[in-house]
This record gives sequence, C-alpha cells and structure tokens, in this order.
Amino acid sequence: MKTASLFLLVSIALASPARADAPDLLDGVAQLDDANSRALMQREIAGRLARIKGEADLQSYLEANRTTPTPLDLLSPGAKRRFIDSLVFTRNGLGSFTYADIRNELTLSEAYQVLSLFGREATAASIRGIRIESEEDHLISRAAAGLRNTDYMDYWCRTTSTCTRKLEDICVAPGC
Repeated sequence: MKTASLFLLVSIALASPARADAPDLLDGVAQLDDANSRALMQREIAGRLARIKGEADLQSYLEANRTTPTPLDLLSPGAKRRFIDSLVFTRNGLGSFTYADIRNELTLSEAYQVLSLFGREATAASIRGIRIESEEDHLISRAAAGLRNTDYMDYWCRTTSTCTRKLEDICVAPGC
C-alpha cells in the first residue's frame, strides 16, 4: 500500500507544474509516512479541547443541559444511562467506555457526535459493525481508512495504562 501511495505521489509530483511555494517531493513522502502521527496529534488536540474531560465535567454538562437536547440524547434513555455508567475517566480524559449500545443504536456520524463531547470522536470509526448510512458516515469512514487504530477493542481501562480484556468495551488512546 505504501509503495502504491508513493508511486501515486511521485506520479502527481512529476506531472504537476513546479511552484515555488509547493512542498518538495520528499516533504510529500514524509507527510505520507507521517499520516498516523498527524492522526495521533489530532486525537491529542481533540482530547485537550473536549467539553467533558472528567466526572465533574460530565455532571456539570448533564446538569446544564437537563432540558436541552444533546448528542447523548441520540441514544435511547436506557442506552444513555448504560453508556454514562460505563465511562471511565483517567488523568488523560476518557479512558474507556462500553460501545454495545452505540453500535446497536447509532450511525457512525451520530457516534462521532457523542464521542466528540469527550474529545474521542476518532474512536467512532473503530466501532465494529456500526451503521454507515449517510454521506457524513461515509466521510468519517474514509477519513479513518488506512490509519493505524490506536484503540483497544474489547478492552476496559480501570486506571491509567491498565487495559484489561472486557468484551464490548474500548480502551481509548490516548485516554488510558
């Protein structure tokens, strides 16, 4: 795959007119090899800018939005409660959650909205069997394609850096 991508990049570079502000071909190769590093950096930024980084933030958010619909309300009341009860926060933010109800009730873009509250939207594409129905679902799926998945499916984070096997949970990087 890397060879095919490199060939495509070289072909485009050779066919494109040279521009003074265009990156060097070698920069393009470095960018290609660095896609996973950029994805990890995006995860770090999303985590730092998350609305909900811990239990206190979660309680404040739920209280402030008691009468206002939130992405969490995309889940049925029972699924919402189970999801909230499954959340494990560490010093790095959301470290783990149960994904069964998300997979069973939401589309990929809806899961993305829910998980974006915690800065873990990239994890939505990791959920096996999640429905892809809308153009937004397809965009999210394509954006995640080919990137290394840093989440641990079917693992649970008890405390920082302690992923333990547990079906239908996700130990989220860099949260755990």
